[in-house]
Amino acid sequence: MLSVKDLSIKYGERVIFENANLEFKRGTVSVIQGKSGSGKSSLLNVLGLMQTASNIEYSFDGTLVSSLNDTQRADFRLHNIGFVFQQSNLIQELTAKENLIIPMSITSQDNNIFDKADELIKYVGLEAVKNSYPGSLSGGEEQRLAIARALANNADIILADEPTASLDADNSKIVLELFSRLAHDMNKIVILVSHSEIVSGYADVIFEIKDKSITATKSIDIKTETPVPASTSTINKKRNVFRFVRYYTKKRGGDRTLNRVFVAVTAIVAAAAILSTNFGTNFAAEQRRILETVADRSILVVNNTLNYSGVDGQIDYEEALAIPPAAIAQISSLENISASYPWYTFLSDGVDLEQKTSFASIIISSGKTIIVDKRYSNSFAGSLLTPREKFTVCPYYDEEYASILSALEYQSSSDVQNGLILSGSLANTLSGGNPQDLIGKTIVVSCFVPTKLSDGVVVDREGAQSKVNLMLYKLVTIESTVAGILPVSYSPWNFSRTAESDLIFIHYDKMVSVLGQNKDSHLEANQYELGPSALVVYAESYSDITGLISKLENISTSFNVATYKADIHAMLKHNSGIRSTMVTISFVFIGVIVVLFSLLYYLKNRSRKKEFGILKAIGFTKSNILALTSTETMILALPAFLISLILAVAFMFLGNKTNIFAASSSGDLFSITIFSALVGLVICVVVVSIASILSIYTAIKVDPIDAIQKINK
Repeated sequence: MLSVKDLSIKYGERVIFENANLEFKRGTVSVIQGKSGSGKSSLLNVLGLMQTASNIEYSFDGTLVSSLNDTQRADFRLHNIGFVFQQSNLIQELTAKENLIIPMSITSQDNNIFDKADELIKYVGLEAVKNSYPGSLSGGEEQRLAIARALANNADIILADEPTASLDADNSKIVLELFSRLAHDMNKIVILVSHSEIVSGYADVIFEIKDKSITATKSIDIKTETPVPASTSTINKKRNVFRFVRYYTKKRGGDRTLNRVFVAVTAIVAAAAILSTNFGTNFAAEQRRILETVADRSILVVNNTLNYSGVDGQIDYEEALAIPPAAIAQISSLENISASYPWYTFLSDGVDLEQKTSFASIIISSGKTIIVDKRYSNSFAGSLLTPREKFTVCPYYDEEYASILSALEYQSSSDVQNGLILSGSLANTLSGGNPQDLIGKTIVVSCFVPTKLSDGVVVDREGAQSKVNLMLYKLVTIESTVAGILPVSYSPWNFSRTAESDLIFIHYDKMVSVLGQNKDSHLEANQYELGPSALVVYAESYSDITGLISKLENISTSFNVATYKADIHAMLKHNSGIRSTMVTISFVFIGVIVVLFSLLYYLKNRSRKKEFGILKAIGFTKSNILALTSTETMILALPAFLISLILAVAFMFLGNKTNIFAASSSGDLFSITIFSALVGLVICVVVVSIASILSIYTAIKVDPIDAIQKINK
């Protein structure tokens, strides 16, 4: 028996009824009648434990139900109360049979729920439509299915709100006979709310709400029940949430198209996050490789004992004192130096000790045909003030080969390193404006090569004298091919270390060979072996240059240190700015996606309020619905993550293959690590979760009464 004592329902100051005492016995059909707004539905909600009333004593078979907490009340409702609503109370995405299995999936611990569902389908006469969806059923079939679901967990109390309101007479009779059988044949407590006289005809007891009180206007003579304490096994009974969630998510397809779009966009966002995780580091490393390759890491160290600018306003390296061997060794031992080389040049000016006076020349030929035969006047044979043409042969080192090769305007198909490279200015002069015609041709350069040093004195404009090492030269012929030509606009400083424009570049190894072949070991008084007055020092990294300059200047006060160091700090700041901007854009992009999908999912899940309200009315708790929606979220997140990995790998492959920024084949901008993959997984989960959290939170908070009212409208 179900009994309610001291029941009062109020809405603000409005009293619906108060101090009502009701009893509903097993094996009876009770009908509650009353005018619209009299409180019939409110009473049904209190009896169904979906609405609370103050100071009520609610007992069932001797168990005080009103003292239970919310979770226990949900357990009691799930196992003992079956609802039949006025209109569609079925989950539209599930078939008739699946609608019955849902409440059993979370309560029953065995696997006979499918057979039991078939039995219930047969009991209400719906075998022919058990695999049909509610939308294809008639009103009568829907109500019979709702009754079957109310019996899914063998509920003792059946509550129905206007169960025949939308049915015709024939279907109303079928439904009411079912309720009668439940009460009289299965000893259920059946409570109906209805205005219909047809319903009243099936009533064993009729309660009428009138003038804020409830009175029985019809009551058959029913043997008084002996109170039997209800089994408490259904209270706090462990729920099989995992089976419910697994079955529900498998059967309820939901909005498949929307979900696919959501998964696809989330995967794209996650793929971008996976690649961008290491992109900043890889980009910085790649830029470092580029800077190491193209940036000038060299430092020119000149033993500028003259403090003398020379005729052309440049340091006269050839006349400065040679750097002592001890200083060279000290420089080579400094940290962060990758290499150091002596600096020499071959000139078009000089005095050949053997021939006294001689002239430099450049002869270029193609086979036996001479294309260029250029002779250069010697300043030692004329006035220093007379404008004249001249050239300088400068070395370039292995560290500079890649940069000078990439800078060439014209290039021979043969090995550039074994030929000579001409500056654009010199090539234009020699070719008459068609430098490309010189490529691959044989070139013979006669120039002055230093052989040893001699003491000398230089007098500056103020008349001060300075001791110098004079270079003693020998006119030497170098034969090779024109392997490359630099653009006229290309600044040669970082290769030539001179302001001259007519230049011939020779690989350092070849220059050393020429120097070695022409070295003069016959030393007279005040003569010395050849030694450099300048060194080219290479830092291990461009970031080491500033520190090395300071160390080099501390070795000797006469050292003049020069570098063509680019504004690396500005470049690094620019790269850092690019990285920060990309990170910001990524976050904004992800944020926009989250906001858009939050709105989308909120609008989508608003329609699920009815669904969640029905589940709560059946007896499902907020935590059960949260477990369901969380699983649905993960079902979207995990495929999105797997797709994002595939996309990331594809983008990485294509991006690295077409990477125009790489300084070498090993310089990949994009990479995927375990950490970046985890970032992608977190992004998928976070994007999907945040996008769903508002709608889920709103949906699980839905009041089942509110859901029922919306269904009934």
